[in-house]
Amino acid sequence: MKLQEQELLDVVDERDVVIKRGVAREDIHARRLLHRSVIVFVLNSKGQIFVQERSPAKDVYPGLLLASCSGHVLSGESYKEAAIRELREELGIEVGPRALDRVCDFNCITPEEQEMTVLFVLENYDKPINIDRQEIISGKFVSVQELKNQTKLEPKKFTPPFLRAFGLWWKRVSS
Repeated sequence: MKLQEQELLDVVDERDVVIKRGVAREDIHARRLLHRSVIVFVLNSKGQIFVQERSPAKDVYPGLLLASCSGHVLSGESYKEAAIRELREELGIEVGPRALDRVCDFNCITPEEQEMTVLFVLENYDKPINIDRQEIISGKFVSVQELKNQTKLEPKKFTPPFLRAFGLWWKRVSS
C-alpha cells in the first residue's frame, strides 16, 4: 500500500468481532478506534530476524525500528492475507499461506493506536529482500541476541508494537 492511497479498515470490539466495516484509516487513528494489524518476523536460515527502519514520512512511529514488516488488515481481509500482502508490498517477498506460522495474537494499545495484532513468522528465508523505499529507509538481518540487547538498552529506537511482539515471540521460542 503506497502512502498516498486511502486505506479502509474494519473497526473491531475487544473480542475481535467486526463492528463497522470500511472506515478510513485516518478516521480510525483520529478517533483511536480498535482495528486489526499484523506483524511478520522474517528469519533467515541463521535464525536472524530482518529488522527495518521506518520511513520518516510515516505518520505513526516515523524513523523507528520495526519487525520485518507490519501493517493494517484491510477491510474484509484476513490476518494471513494481510501478512502475505505486507510481505509483498514492503519486502518484495512472495509466499503462500502455508509459509507463515501464526505465533500469537495480542492487543497493542499505545497513545498512537489501538490494535488487535497477529504475529506471524516466516522462517528460513534466504532469498533477496527488495524493500519499498516509500515505506522503509533500510533493513538488515540481526541476531536475536543483538536484538535482545538493543531492545533493553535503547527501547525508544523501536516501535511499541515491535517490542511487544518480540517479547511474546522470545518467551515462546525460549521456553
